[in-house]
Amino acid sequence: MDVARGLPRVGFVRLECPKALVDSKGILGRLRAKGYDISDSFDGADLVIVNTCGFIEPAVEESLGAIEEALAENGNVIVTVCLGTKAHDLRQRFPRLLAVTDPHVPDDVMQAVHRALPSVHEPFESLRPAGGIKLTSRHYAYIKIAEGCNHRCTFCIIHSLRGRLVSRPIADVLRETDALVSASESPEIDGVVRLTNPGALPIDDWARVRITDSDSHDLTARVI
Repeated sequence: MDVARGLPRVGFVRLECPKALVDSKGILGRLRAKGYDISDSFDGADLVIVNTCGFIEPAVEESLGAIEEALAENGNVIVTVCLGTKAHDLRQRFPRLLAVTDPHVPDDVMQAVHRALPSVHEPFESLRPAGGIKLTSRHYAYIKIAEGCNHRCTFCIIHSLRGRLVSRPIADVLRETDALVSASESPEIDGVVRLTNPGALPIDDWARVRITDSDSHDLTARVI
């Protein structure tokens, strides 16, 4: 707990790609809005959330090691994002976990936190910036416009971790973009987007877009 302000403290361990970083941003923003103090260490934390990666075997091993360390150092641990799809296996290996939440159900993280650590909501302490919690440098931000993938490549497990492709409503993407631009200290935000369907982006309204990953058949003449 943050003794000085009397706020419950959540330690947050991030083992993430840019896609999961956006998940972290959303979770941390909601925690701050509900009156939780946030720490990047176990020291003084009332519970710990581990944002895991499950894309390749070394990342899985790193995530499992982080969970084990969090249990040893703190004891009150919630696991979320990619390895959250392996809840049964994780609970068998780590029966002391408070919760294992699926990346497709972000509300489950907050519900698990509330059950284990009720918040003391103080409106003046809990305000968050319009652009949310910033986890990148000030000159760029990641915006998730879709989740999942419809391809079933044998070398990739994204479709099993994140499910089928589901796009966010364009209005929601624009609202988040406007909030990030308004909150930025830089006049231009570099929207770095990892996506499957760049043609769905309202790119005419953006100052600059850098596409970091896409299939060649999705690159329309307008995007190019």
